[in-house]
Amino acid sequence: FDKFYKLLADFNCIYLCADCHNFNIMKITKGDESVIQIMSGTGGANPDIIEEVVGDEEKNILSGSTTYDVVDNDTGKFVSRYNIEYNTINSYGYCKIIKNSKISFW
Repeated sequence: FDKFYKLLADFNCIYLCADCHNFNIMKITKGDESVIQIMSGTGGANPDIIEEVVGDEEKNILSGSTTYDVVDNDTGKFVSRYNIEYNTINSYGYCKIIKNSKISFW
């Protein structure tokens, strides 16, 4: 995972995936490097509704941050730490992603 993250960070990539049926934007930081992950799995299935809404209740946005520690499976020793800032919208439909270098989410 660390090697894949480093590759994405080195080449300033955005990781796109569709692992759930809502819309998420995450900033994943390790040290002084960051990777943006966008999950868009909002069309073609029933939405995965997030019940606990923190942030803008009217727009149904969940936002916050969490820390994820990577531990070596063989030794049980700490390897690295990632900080994840996230924004999730309980949405249904499709999304269009347009790259604009002047816009920043953070």
